[in-house]
Amino acid sequence: MGDAKFGPPLATYGSLSVPIRSSQDSTAWPTALDDSLTSFLQDGLGKAAEFVADRGDLCSILSSPETVVRGNLHAWLPVANYPARLVQALILARDLGLDEMQVQIERKLAQDPIRLSNGRLLEILSSAKGWAAKYSAALGFTVDL
Repeated sequence: MGDAKFGPPLATYGSLSVPIRSSQDSTAWPTALDDSLTSFLQDGLGKAAEFVADRGDLCSILSSPETVVRGNLHAWLPVANYPARLVQALILARDLGLDEMQVQIERKLAQDPIRLSNGRLLEILSSAKGWAAKYSAALGFTVDL
């Protein structure tokens, strides 16, 4: 699920979006036009389309350091892209005028480094500044951190 306003200019960087996935290990692909197809469409694809309520909700999801779970679905939020997601969330928060959300995101940007799955430490603010520069060029306005 993504943002229609800023997603297209950021397409080179994966858009401004979050992938929605099933929390189940696997989902059987329907093989016939029967109740299983209806269930697959309503409970899988249909629910995924409702996962993000609005742009403010997308902002909140993007800025989450942890997996966001709703029902049997979750937003795929790898720790490695957390700094980039924080910049995206900040762009949305500013566009929406969500002052308190901006303050929360700015606090998260100033947090201690995070540990990646390979054991390396990732400096949040340093990485975010790199993403802000890329996003600024793509959007045509400066994203100050």
